[in-house]
Amino acid sequence: YELQEKYSKLALEVALKQNNLNSIFDAYMSMGYMYEQKFMQNEKNIYVRDLAEKYYLNAINLYNHNKNKMIMPSNLSFVANNLANLYIQFYPKTYREKAVKYAHLAKEIGTKTGQTIHVASSYGLLAELALQSDDIISAKAYLLSSLKEINENSFTDEHILLSIYESLAEIGEREKNYSEALRYYKLYMATYKSIYDKEQA
Repeated sequence: YELQEKYSKLALEVALKQNNLNSIFDAYMSMGYMYEQKFMQNEKNIYVRDLAEKYYLNAINLYNHNKNKMIMPSNLSFVANNLANLYIQFYPKTYREKAVKYAHLAKEIGTKTGQTIHVASSYGLLAELALQSDDIISAKAYLLSSLKEINENSFTDEHILLSIYESLAEIGEREKNYSEALRYYKLYMATYKSIYDKEQA
């Protein structure tokens, strides 16, 4: 990651010198993603986790202060989803409200810009938060909304589908609705096989 970090910082430096808002946003987004990936290699390094948060927030704040000058609003939903996921996976439960806030932002922007995968991801994050609170009814509703978004997209992200089917199968078991649990488990296995076959091809 050292080389990636070096070039990401250089890209940000150049964008700041040129005062190109879209390039600055892209550089913040890249820095956030790069530090998030780096943190996942060593989850004890809280400093790197906080750098990911910092750059994601920088990107969102820059966008919010310059909405009329930004070319790619769909990038905002990508950053908001990543930040929400960062809070859910790697921050204490006290960050839950922030996670909800950014998942909703991603859903709102994704809907406006027609980014169904971003919308599906945000529903998935909201489902995860609902499950953490044992709110099975909301979690199921979010997962079904996520599934609907994916099915409406010409490009199907099978990894997201896999996660949705797994969660819906688990919910079916928790609700003692075993026929539904089995249905989603079969869909999970079929999707898993499809991913595996494509990777082996």
